[in-house]
Amino acid sequence: LFYQLLIYVIYSAGFAKSLFITKLKLLSEGLVTEAQETENIVGDFFSSDDDKVTDEVKAVLIKEKLDEYYQNIKKERSTYTTSLKTKFVESLMNDLLGAMENCVLDVKECLNCKDQLKKITSVQNKLMTTVYKSDEASEGAKPVGENKGKIVLTVILPDESRDHLRKIWKNEKEFMSALSPLLESCDMEHPTDSFFLDMIPVPPPKVRPVSAVIHYY
Repeated sequence: LFYQLLIYVIYSAGFAKSLFITKLKLLSEGLVTEAQETENIVGDFFSSDDDKVTDEVKAVLIKEKLDEYYQNIKKERSTYTTSLKTKFVESLMNDLLGAMENCVLDVKECLNCKDQLKKITSVQNKLMTTVYKSDEASEGAKPVGENKGKIVLTVILPDESRDHLRKIWKNEKEFMSALSPLLESCDMEHPTDSFFLDMIPVPPPKVRPVSAVIHYY
């Protein structure tokens, strides 16, 4: 789910990205009414918008309005108690994340390099992706034509996944921080490294708790 949401935010329209980020921030603070108001802000903008304005300009203007709206709410909230995060709020956040997952665009090629995108799936808690298997293709070269080979599944190793998240963090800090607020408080060169463990401490057998006690009578 985390990877699917990242794919969505990278390839989604600019105003949709800003809308989801603002709603997610407000819901994470327990502000349900304020989160619902963001849709009215976007709707009012399109109802009074000029058709001559390009989509890129619209995305920038909507982001500015949503950012201003969020900052005004933060200033107002500084004078009263913080709203509580209840199960109802958590259900709304899950619905929002589910809607974002369903809105993943059917993009076949990368918008930057125009290369074919690889499909990412999860099999037994392991991330898998598709690659072309060909003995004739040289290492590092892109197989084409008869050398294209057949598509096979391969495991995405943790190191590779960590490198991907580091690169995504450079361009999508705001979204990833809204998705996982823990990243904002990480004092690390690469905050996304907090999702990975380089070392797992294991106590020696002599000091481990007893798993079972056998009574002899």
